[in-house]
Amino acid sequence: LCQKRREVVGLHGICSQVDSNGLKACIGWLGYGNQCRLTSTIDAQEDITVSMCPFQIWCSKPESGIRLCLRCNSKQDAGDYALYLAEKHFQHHGKQHKSWAANYVIMLQIPLFFLYSGDKALHMKKLVTLLALFAGTISFAQDHDDHAAPKEPAIIGRWDLTVDQGDKLVPSWLEVKLSGIKTLVGYFVAEGGSARPISIVNNDNGKVNFIIPPQWDRTNIDMILNAELKGDKLVGTIRNSRGETQPFTGERAPLLKRSAPPVWGTPVKLFNGKDLSGWHAQRSDNQWVAENGVMKSPRSGSNIVTDQQFNDFKLHIEVRYPSGSNSGIYLRGRYEVQVEDNYGKEPSSTLFGGVYGFLTPNEMAAKKAGEWNVYDIMLIGRRVTVVANGKTIINDQIIPGITGGALDSKEGEPGPIFLQGDHGPVEYRNIIITPAK
Repeated sequence: LCQKRREVVGLHGICSQVDSNGLKACIGWLGYGNQCRLTSTIDAQEDITVSMCPFQIWCSKPESGIRLCLRCNSKQDAGDYALYLAEKHFQHHGKQHKSWAANYVIMLQIPLFFLYSGDKALHMKKLVTLLALFAGTISFAQDHDDHAAPKEPAIIGRWDLTVDQGDKLVPSWLEVKLSGIKTLVGYFVAEGGSARPISIVNNDNGKVNFIIPPQWDRTNIDMILNAELKGDKLVGTIRNSRGETQPFTGERAPLLKRSAPPVWGTPVKLFNGKDLSGWHAQRSDNQWVAENGVMKSPRSGSNIVTDQQFNDFKLHIEVRYPSGSNSGIYLRGRYEVQVEDNYGKEPSSTLFGGVYGFLTPNEMAAKKAGEWNVYDIMLIGRRVTVVANGKTIINDQIIPGITGGALDSKEGEPGPIFLQGDHGPVEYRNIIITPAK
């Protein structure tokens, strides 16, 4: 509350003694009849009498390290209002609603104060009444430390998960965040599909669980995650929507913040226009071929992945698809920029140009099926900019985590470019990457 900023205290308030940083904490109330609410703090390094058209802020002399501050039309009004407002407030909240008052006591050992109107002290009888009420509120607050904000549960944050399916390891992702004062909610990304909301994450001293309904699995089986926080690791099991229970481990996802802007290197052609050199199929059912400067998958089959891996980069890529088809461009093999026949539709995070399930484009930039679409994508850490057909549809946005279908969940490591070929026919050309040095 003792931030170095200058804001209106409100109609009246009480300020602490100026500390070593030249700041003071204030309890301020903005009055609406008998209804009051807390306002903010004042920077004590500047003159408090600041013009606030049509009001001004007036403060008492700093007696015992305390000022009373009011926002009024004139200094006379400030003096006349001071006793009335303070008396009403302490009578109402100090006696009848002590728990309310205790919540708003900024410093528990504030000295008693004297209020001045002009150069004259208030009548002693009224002042003693105010001091008694104020002292009662302070005493109540000292006996009720349980109003302090609780420590945030350690599970809060983003987690990169690795699920052991026996014959292979697959990536997943989890985010847990606080909704309101105590409820934990979140998002979950499975091996495939998009980020799914979690309505409540149950947390009991580091043991967490939640349930979410199936997404793409054609079953009625809910997915259940049970886990325990062990240090900075998350260990547990996932029962998927096929009814299979599999162990997983999780690590906190890295922030991927960069300390300086990138210095771009030399552009590199990822596709030479003649053959698939520098690429490999993800599965054995490969359909990809190179013909006349175009890399294409004429029917659904394997995805295709670059041999090289990259950290930060700029990617130019052109894509064409027939009516109703679907593909995707995976950045570092983890974040899918959607490719789909969506001409004329409203934008969505799961349609053309979206970062699948996370980031929604500001407009639908897809051309009609059968036409070439041009993407220019820049990825720096987690920050992505997507330009589609000359329109900036996502501008320097943070990708929260991996998307469904990612190769792995190792977000702190470099990764390849991979193109989906398992969702329908698709063609790519002019694939050029400019890596950061």
